[in-house]
Amino acid sequence: MTSYQLAWDDTRTGRLRPDDDESLRPLAWLRVTWGAGHEVDRVDIYGDGARVVDRVWMAEKKSVRAAVEFCHARMLDLRPRQSAVPLLTELGEPWEHHSIVELA
Repeated sequence: MTSYQLAWDDTRTGRLRPDDDESLRPLAWLRVTWGAGHEVDRVDIYGDGARVVDRVWMAEKKSVRAAVEFCHARMLDLRPRQSAVPLLTELGEPWEHHSIVELA
C-alpha cells in the first residue's frame, strides 16, 4: 500500500508528497474549486514550483482522491519538477498538520 501526506494551506490549496519522502517539497499542489454546499466541483493539479507562477498545471480531476491517484500514476513525471527551494518559513512545520491518503 502506498501512502501520501496531504496538507492544506487554506480551504482551497493543498500540498501532496509521498509519506516516506525525505524532501519537504511537495510532489504536487492541489487547488479545489467548490461547487454547491461542500461539494467539490473540481481539483486542479499543479507540479511543484518555488513560486505559484512556477507551478505548471497538469490536470483536472473530480475529487481529491482522483487527484492523488493521478499524481501516484505520474510520479516519474512529477519528481523532476520538484523545486530545490525550501518551503516558506511562514508555513511553520510544513507537514505537521497533514492527513494520510492511502492507495491500494
